[in-house]
Amino acid sequence: MDPWIRLTGATENNLKNLSLEIPKRQLIAFTGKSGSGKSSLVFDTLYIESLRRFSEASHIPLFYQSNYKKAVRPHFQSLTGLPPALGLSQKQGVLGNLSTVGTLCGLVDLLRVYFVSFGIPTCSQCEIPLESFSVTQIIEKIFKDYKDQKISLLAPLIHKRKGSHGKLLEKILESGFSKIYLNDEIVDIQKQMPKIPSDTLNSIDVIIDRLQVKSTVSLEKSIVNALDWGKGCLTVIQDDIKVYFNTKKTCPLCGQSALSLDPRHLSHSSLGQCTSCHGTGSEEEDLPADLYPCKSCKGSRIEDFGVRLLLGKYDFSYLNQQPISQLRSFFETLKKTALLHPAQKKVFSEMERIFNVLLDLNLDHLNLGRSANSLSPSEIQRLRLSNLFSNQLQGMLYILDEPCQGLTSLEVENLILLLQKMIKNGASILTVEHHPHFLKRCDGVFVLGPDAGKEGGYITSIHTSQNPYSENTSLIKTSFNQDKTKLAPFLELKNIKIRNVSLKSFTLYEKGIHIIRGKSGSGKSTLLQECIYPALEKHESVTSLQDIRPGSLKKTSHRVLASVLGFLPLLRKFWARLPMSQILGLTDSHFSWSSSLGQCPSCKGKGYHQLISKYSPPIEYECPQCEGQRLHPQSLLTQYQGLHFFQMLQKNAQEALPLIGHLPRFKTHLQNLVQFGLGYIPLSQTLSELSGGELQRLHLSQELSQRKIDGRWYLLFHPSTGLHTHDIEILGNLMKKLTTQGSSFVLIENREEFIPYADICLDLS
Repeated sequence: MDPWIRLTGATENNLKNLSLEIPKRQLIAFTGKSGSGKSSLVFDTLYIESLRRFSEASHIPLFYQSNYKKAVRPHFQSLTGLPPALGLSQKQGVLGNLSTVGTLCGLVDLLRVYFVSFGIPTCSQCEIPLESFSVTQIIEKIFKDYKDQKISLLAPLIHKRKGSHGKLLEKILESGFSKIYLNDEIVDIQKQMPKIPSDTLNSIDVIIDRLQVKSTVSLEKSIVNALDWGKGCLTVIQDDIKVYFNTKKTCPLCGQSALSLDPRHLSHSSLGQCTSCHGTGSEEEDLPADLYPCKSCKGSRIEDFGVRLLLGKYDFSYLNQQPISQLRSFFETLKKTALLHPAQKKVFSEMERIFNVLLDLNLDHLNLGRSANSLSPSEIQRLRLSNLFSNQLQGMLYILDEPCQGLTSLEVENLILLLQKMIKNGASILTVEHHPHFLKRCDGVFVLGPDAGKEGGYITSIHTSQNPYSENTSLIKTSFNQDKTKLAPFLELKNIKIRNVSLKSFTLYEKGIHIIRGKSGSGKSTLLQECIYPALEKHESVTSLQDIRPGSLKKTSHRVLASVLGFLPLLRKFWARLPMSQILGLTDSHFSWSSSLGQCPSCKGKGYHQLISKYSPPIEYECPQCEGQRLHPQSLLTQYQGLHFFQMLQKNAQEALPLIGHLPRFKTHLQNLVQFGLGYIPLSQTLSELSGGELQRLHLSQELSQRKIDGRWYLLFHPSTGLHTHDIEILGNLMKKLTTQGSSFVLIENREEFIPYADICLDLS
């Protein structure tokens, strides 16, 4: 087996004919300035090629084979020794409002299965275990409750299940029954066989009998028939009120029976979804369920079906809202004290595997029911990592994008120990990372550069255990710290007690840079999102409040850099006024790929075509008609400075300044990009191609272009995302420049390189 991944002649994006050998079964990092080519090498070349080869080797017809190689194969000469890969990049899409800690790590699925399989059914009202009722007892209870009343006896056959169920309907007809309840509506199948949509959740109950209750003798035959069809369950309907009976699950006190629960009844995104909050658990949309719980379900997200499944004295909703550390202790105690069924041991084993990874990643302070939208970007990234690592696949190549995001040095060390454990089990790990402590502990570090964009794409140095990586921090200036007595106190927060945050007071200073630090679970995001943000929002002196975090500017393939900066419409107007455009009758719309007049007729202005697969992300390849230029051929005839419209957009800010810097409003935007270290990015580059660090700096460059920024407050979540030490220096200096113009900053950040730029630093324990 080849112990190396050998790559030659890589030219993807800005890579300069790279050739390198990467050792397997080691922890390898790729670092360098933003835009130096790290992601182009690790993700766009190695990871994509591994996916392509796996799909071809599996013989699964995922794509149109004629286009597959053209669409996916990165640009290189040869690549050998490449294992099958699993990757985790920053491009993970948007989390839905039903996403929770449990759904991200996968542990909640095991918990549901365990409760349904081994939980004790208990009456929600009487709080005592349900018991088995005999057929005779059910007959006597129905007679007692409905004597001299007209009732319908139904046998439940299908409960919220997809499918057309044609064979079942035929069986019902052949057995002599004519009417059913289809999704709570009566249907006469003898007169008209219904067309049931197979892509929706359907419920079917067959009407066994309609009768007036006069004696137990008249009931017995119909009840026995209904229980036989319903496999021990039946439903009584009287005046549109349903009552369930179950031979296995009935309360001995109130006589209430419950549905036979399956794992879907404990899922907030399936049959168990609370009808009041629609599974969000909160009283209003976008509010965290643990702080603003829905009154109907008390924040559990689960509907009350009249029965609770208990393990000891705890139900699913209770354990789902306990810290993972306590949940783990509960199951460890249960494992030691209970006589376990073989199936229980299997579930315990799967749970333990996930528990261990969550503990190694310092995530045991979270609970499974917590909303994903209340988590920090660091916690979300590590939850996705836990899902990746807990699979324990042998011989895999794991490719990770900034796994140290938001971690303290101690937490980075814990992560390294976990990665080393995986390597001992046969894994190979490649990371894109900037954290100094992580880089020092890697088996190998490849530094890309020397600069960004066209000036990047080279391997500038390689470090091994014999030649450890050591970041040159001499560029970091330490003379920025101010005496906070020179800053004006702006707002004081007192007696803060929320989740696990407990502070007597915290003062915000106008025109200051505040940094909130601390280990995972210390409450950094809670303090910023639930306390500082609302307080600033209500303050009359705050002219604008900007929440800037990874993902603030959405990574989309439709928006380009020039459109985000706001001068793309101005450039179109300028191009439409050029003499050639006037002769051809071209308007502003002819230079827009969103307009039917200007867009390429083949790709509709996208610049690429897309191959959709059921089993993997969509694959994009360049449009052969417009060659990625997105515009109609006639829109490319008008030239300025020897360039047509799209050629001008392909210039970066540094190149565009001497060409269009004299035009109104262009100069400021372009200069700001250069100041923020983004001068290398082409104006036509889409946001989907930018790193998290580049997006955050782009967002700030937009703010710097505002005419008045006095009184503006900026909240930054992990601004070090995607930033090398040199990039942090650029960002730190620019934040200082903004404070001199009246802006203030609050950052959640654990990277030590930011400390010299801080005026106030709060460490949460």
